[in-house]
Amino acid sequence: MNKILLFILITIVVQGYSQNYPITGINISLPASPDANTANWGTGKTMLTITATAKAVAGRVDPMVEESKLLITIKKGGVKVCGAFTGSSAPTANFNTLIKVWSGNNAVSFLGKDCVLTPGDYEICAQFFGYGAAGSVPYSEEKCKPFIIREIEQLAYQPPQPIAPADGSEFTEAELQNPFVFRWIPTIPKPQEPVTYRLTVWQLMQGQTGTQAMKVNQPLITKDVDNMTQAVVNHLITVRCLPPYLCDFIWNVQALNHEGKPIGENNGTSKPFVFSAIRCECGTWNPLIVQNTAVVSRYECNSKINWKCNQPFSFTTNYQCRPNNEKCQAKTGWEIRMADGSTKAGSGTNGFFTPATNGIYTLTLNATCNGKACQPCIYSVVVEGCKTCDCGEWSNAVIEIQAKDATTSRLKCSGTASLSKGIYQFHFPDFVCNPKDSSCTVSYEWSVQGLASGNGTGQIFRFNFNQTGAHTVMITPICGGKKCAPCRIIITVVDTLPPPDGPISLPDQKCENYAFELRKIYRGDSIAYECKITNKYTGSEPKYSPKSIRIKIRNDSVIATDNNATKEWSRIPSKFPPGSSQIKWTNNSGDIPQGETKLGTLYFAVPSVNPFYVIYEWLNKEGETLCKDSIALIDTRFYYELSREPSYTITDISNNVLRVQYLNHYASVENIKVTIYDVEAKKIKRKSKDVIKLNSVTGLNRISIDIKDYNLEPGRFYLLTISDFHNTYHFNFKVTNDREK
Repeated sequence: MNKILLFILITIVVQGYSQNYPITGINISLPASPDANTANWGTGKTMLTITATAKAVAGRVDPMVEESKLLITIKKGGVKVCGAFTGSSAPTANFNTLIKVWSGNNAVSFLGKDCVLTPGDYEICAQFFGYGAAGSVPYSEEKCKPFIIREIEQLAYQPPQPIAPADGSEFTEAELQNPFVFRWIPTIPKPQEPVTYRLTVWQLMQGQTGTQAMKVNQPLITKDVDNMTQAVVNHLITVRCLPPYLCDFIWNVQALNHEGKPIGENNGTSKPFVFSAIRCECGTWNPLIVQNTAVVSRYECNSKINWKCNQPFSFTTNYQCRPNNEKCQAKTGWEIRMADGSTKAGSGTNGFFTPATNGIYTLTLNATCNGKACQPCIYSVVVEGCKTCDCGEWSNAVIEIQAKDATTSRLKCSGTASLSKGIYQFHFPDFVCNPKDSSCTVSYEWSVQGLASGNGTGQIFRFNFNQTGAHTVMITPICGGKKCAPCRIIITVVDTLPPPDGPISLPDQKCENYAFELRKIYRGDSIAYECKITNKYTGSEPKYSPKSIRIKIRNDSVIATDNNATKEWSRIPSKFPPGSSQIKWTNNSGDIPQGETKLGTLYFAVPSVNPFYVIYEWLNKEGETLCKDSIALIDTRFYYELSREPSYTITDISNNVLRVQYLNHYASVENIKVTIYDVEAKKIKRKSKDVIKLNSVTGLNRISIDIKDYNLEPGRFYLLTISDFHNTYHFNFKVTNDREK
């Protein structure tokens, strides 16, 4: 009797309590036909969201609600088919606001496990529980929402379609040995589940068709990529194609689901495309045609040709690779080794020279076909009849030393003079070779040895004596390639003996003759500019001919540079420690050539002032300033645009901060996922654990990513993806490494 009374009492309490639940207004948001896998309900188009309202006590959440539990289950025909908890074991709901929202992965976690639902009718139910006098009691009504898992019609999907390499395309063997990109159109329509694309490449053998190779041969390449429509293969071939293997290939791509089953028609497989290497082998040289004013002669390879001194030698020939078509053209060049050991070279198959000394001249013709060096063609040109050019003697003139266009000393060979520090011009006397005619001309080499030293060519030169002490100044005449007896003088440099009119100074020069240009090429954490100079001076005065260019920064910016200036230039400093604010380039081969010259890429650390100024100076070979001016640079930030669909464009970026943006017409200030993959679709691990923040204003979302955190390899391809609740955005890029450390 007592047990019956107790049961009636509990029933009355529960019924009274249920009529006034502390949690009401439960709302479940889920598409009518969601993804079959509940693990995919955390993001995307089938995201689960649950909303509920709490009873307020004194304007805040009822304390008993804060300790409530949320039970979520999936039922089919009233029977639970997915859910790991009961009312007493369900996780704490963390109900800390009057209106509480659980969404995405947070809501799915209350199931306690992931389920893959078979096609059919279901309902998802949510109910809150707490502790009462009799243990676990409901804090809300059970709210359910029906949904349907539909059959996936695999035949409705079109398989992927190949794009590149195009069907029937041809490449050089060198291109096949470099990183090779395969691209395709994805499965249409886009499946809800992730898609793995399997790229397969076969190599044909002699006598095979493409279809036979796909059935019989082992694949040359098999590579899987997830949710990507391109794959990069390194070293498709590593050596030249030799029988029985051909340089003919066939490839396709297959779409697979997470279980490895095909998606779409034709077993999820695209139609095959074929491509091949250009067949281009070495051929033969045509006879060498040599022409002078009297006759035209033909010579086969390895011939000896007799020739007269000072008679122009003009030649032409031709080389054809096999087969003889427009895709199999030879790259040719020639070199002549003179009798004195010097050389002259050129490209193509025609050229000329004029022999000035007796001896054997060797003409070598070179050709390459499809990157393969072919057998050279060599001729021996025997030259006779040249008059012997020998040393003669110095004229009876003296050596003139000038400062500021005024003669300060006149010395003969072996003479001595004392000069103060400064810049002086030396004019040495003439040297006469033997015989005394145009067939035997003289050239000069000079040098200065002492605490200040230097060397060069010519009979007239300038030198800056910036160190005290004795210096030997010597000029050596050269007749017919033979060095003759030099002329030497001794110059003693002192501090107290000034030149008559003071040091030489050049008149002012306008910078319109010497241009300096910086062109911004890309933007990162530093400001990068392509440096170009233009020498417009066309006069013949050596003192106005530029030898060096120097730039300076006069604010809190610093400079760094790459190494892509030509080898004829030297740079000080050659490498840049932190805080470098000056660079000087010097043309090692002589004066700065007329016209445009590129000096590489300059990097300026972002300054605190904007604009900031770069001062440049053009200098002659004596170090004197020809012109001085400045240009103002303005720092602007640049953001790369992301796309929703995978792009086939690869952008070069510096190894610094990558700034990207995307427009989605809604503000997303949290819950984004930033991922970088390599060409093998492997996720790159990030060193820093700091959160990558997103700056969102009216749907324009901007993100700054420190690329150095990922330890990426320069020159390799990478894919950046950024995912929010609705979409995934893509950016293909390659990291450059043109900044010195």
